[in-house]
Amino acid sequence: MVQISQRQERPSVTGRLRKILNTLFTSDYSGPYHYVVLAKIGTLYNVQELADSLKQQYEQVKTIVPRREQTTALSDIQGTSPEIVFKADTLFAAITPTKATLYQKTAVPFTPKDVELREIILKWYPNQYTMFFFAKEPEFTIQPTPTTTTQQESLRQDQS
Repeated sequence: MVQISQRQERPSVTGRLRKILNTLFTSDYSGPYHYVVLAKIGTLYNVQELADSLKQQYEQVKTIVPRREQTTALSDIQGTSPEIVFKADTLFAAITPTKATLYQKTAVPFTPKDVELREIILKWYPNQYTMFFFAKEPEFTIQPTPTTTTQQESLRQDQS
């Protein structure tokens, strides 16, 4: 004789929505680093000037510059806007005239070069919002700096 199992109840729509919103606003996110920051209100950055200052220290990965006919006469930022992506060691920064997106492809600790790129971007794009669609900055770890042999030797001498 075959037993018919009872149908499992699915969570309600509000329950699923509550779960999604809860993960947006809590800091228990364990995936790769992803953070969006905005320029000062009323400020449009010249992306090429920002890129020129980053080119000396970081690798330029991708450039998306729209053709002039893709923008409207009323607003230069409506539609496609220029975007330039830079990479430190593990951290990427996609910069546009109004916002920057910092992200990693895999969840690994930041290197000192990654931390430096993050600090530069956060200085240029200071508006950090915690509201719907703008989640809090995720927690991240920093790689410990390796000690050199001379530092290790001096530590041994100090301990003796």
